[in-house]
Amino acid sequence: IILLVPVIITGCSGLRSSSSSSSTTEYSLRINEIEYNFYDYNNYKDYEKPNIKPDPGEIHKYESGTIVDLLIEPNDFLFLEWQGDTVSDNSILMDSPKIITPIFGLAPEDNKALVQGNIEIKHNFPYSKLEDESFYSTSSSSSTTASAEKLFSQSFSEEDEDIKELIIRFDNFIDIEQINEILADLNFEKIDQIPELNSVLVKIPDIALDKAIDMAENIRGIRYAEPNQKVRALNNFNDYLSYPYNIKTYYSKQSNYSIIRMPQAWNKISKTNNIRIAVLDTGVDPTHNALKDIIDFDNGYDFINNTNEATDKDGHGTHVTGIVGATNNTENISGVTWNTEILPVKVLENNSGSFWTIAAGIYYAAGIHENLPDNFKEDLENDFPENHNPVDIINLSLGTETNSELIKEAILDAYKSNIIMVASSGNYSAFQTSKVLYPAAYEEVISVGSIFLNSDKEPERSNTSTFGPELDFVAPGVDIYSTLPDNNSGTYGKMDGTSMAAPHLTGLIGLMLSQEPNLNFNEIKQRLERTSMKINDGGLYRDDKTGYGLINAYWAINDVQNIKVIIGAKDILQDKNNTIVIDKNKMTAEKTIPLDEFYKTDINKFNYLFNGIEPGDYILIGLIDVNNDSSNNAEIKIEPGDYFFTESLSLQADKHYEYKIELEEYDGF
Repeated sequence: IILLVPVIITGCSGLRSSSSSSSTTEYSLRINEIEYNFYDYNNYKDYEKPNIKPDPGEIHKYESGTIVDLLIEPNDFLFLEWQGDTVSDNSILMDSPKIITPIFGLAPEDNKALVQGNIEIKHNFPYSKLEDESFYSTSSSSSTTASAEKLFSQSFSEEDEDIKELIIRFDNFIDIEQINEILADLNFEKIDQIPELNSVLVKIPDIALDKAIDMAENIRGIRYAEPNQKVRALNNFNDYLSYPYNIKTYYSKQSNYSIIRMPQAWNKISKTNNIRIAVLDTGVDPTHNALKDIIDFDNGYDFINNTNEATDKDGHGTHVTGIVGATNNTENISGVTWNTEILPVKVLENNSGSFWTIAAGIYYAAGIHENLPDNFKEDLENDFPENHNPVDIINLSLGTETNSELIKEAILDAYKSNIIMVASSGNYSAFQTSKVLYPAAYEEVISVGSIFLNSDKEPERSNTSTFGPELDFVAPGVDIYSTLPDNNSGTYGKMDGTSMAAPHLTGLIGLMLSQEPNLNFNEIKQRLERTSMKINDGGLYRDDKTGYGLINAYWAINDVQNIKVIIGAKDILQDKNNTIVIDKNKMTAEKTIPLDEFYKTDINKFNYLFNGIEPGDYILIGLIDVNNDSSNNAEIKIEPGDYFFTESLSLQADKHYEYKIELEEYDGF
């Protein structure tokens, strides 16, 4: 907690000379406009603004050696600091040109408290906490696994009365010496501790469990206390997640799905409208067990050999198709989307094609047969084949360094026909360029780069994946296990590259359209931008290396939009049938922050601010209601997969408090 006390510096602006030099050299002093350390300044525009002399927003000239006094009247705000050139005791020595910026916060209202802070969204890698098997192991009596982060007080059954161990979570500002003093005062014996959580396991004296918990939770600095209950062993993932086609048997070969939260997304699918996806590639193996039931081979076309048999001789197209939508098969693997019809359009052979074959494939997949461009017609030796059942999505795991007007026109025409197009950004190893290739570089196409699994840390961009301002998203593209052709019923294997990344997003968009068939290009892209996991160094909304981030299927399917920050009464969190519930009637203040605004907020500004809070004890709650299907007018239910945070507050009048909200996935314990 940082306590800031408003200081008013009054008087007239002054000049002082630091020497008797007669030099007439002048230097400029620029005071930039006032900046505030919170993002929603417009909500406080009626407050009386600070006064500063010399006036901000202007350039002032002073003789060399002059000491300029900087005069500040904070009014309803709180002066924090000068940024830029060195300012000492609100004075600046003019020995060179100077640029400074005044930084202000908001002052607490009279006899009230102010609470503000930053928010961090922390995703678990390499998979969701709902898949982490370590959460489902049987615990010994001294283990804190599974119960250490339970976030509400509870009532206890008779069997709980036999428990003589408590887990106590202290606020982060309580140090070990203070913890030991508190435990001694309570007559609690420390058994073990987890420094990273500021938590201890204690043995309680011969008193009732409820009484021991009340004693602990009535002490300032203790966030919560709870019994060290036994933890039941649970079967692998099944309590929260279901998988298509008994995928668990070979799930270790498809860890790429965990990274982008596919299992949770699959678990949310309630209906499947028929979606058609064209894969413009080297064709497909029509006999593959995992693909034969979803391929519209009768209407496929080969623009390399001008036949209606789009058979794959290279393997690339079959592998890409399997990532999009492989179904029931001997290896029990799965594609990203379900019950999708895939139209194979062969535009490459020996892993290469031409502008013409690419453009022809786009027009064919989009079902555009009339008003073709003249330069396209001139190259046609035969009548253009007709596809009377246009697709919804086109996957383009291909690229070129050259901006082809023909391909560009085909892209524009397909875009005008409401076809969603997804393309791989390109592989540096193939083109010796780091720039995003075409057609991915066109703004009417959603471009996808590649990432690799980085152990339990955030995934990183593959070093061969091209990047730049045209890059939209990244997806898994290393060691991707999928279908491959052979002379019998198909086989399986791994491939690398942005060609493998693009079909992950193609399949996800297919799932989205299967639930909401009226979504258009802009709606899909904006939702993906908002819900993707930001894996760049600064947590920026986007950067050129990873675009808008790593796609998050679960958040995209649920159309996650907001972060909620709540201050409520001490008992706002309740236990209903072993589920955490937020009682809306016990909210003191609430703020909803759109995700896109959150990501775009200057990292030097606070994400949330509450002013005018009455002194007292409260709970601070951060929440991303990912599931968004279990709330009503009276309460908000916290379900596994939601992102959740709580902190105990003890607020005093005329004080300013800062709390960082770290939103992490709630695992259900």
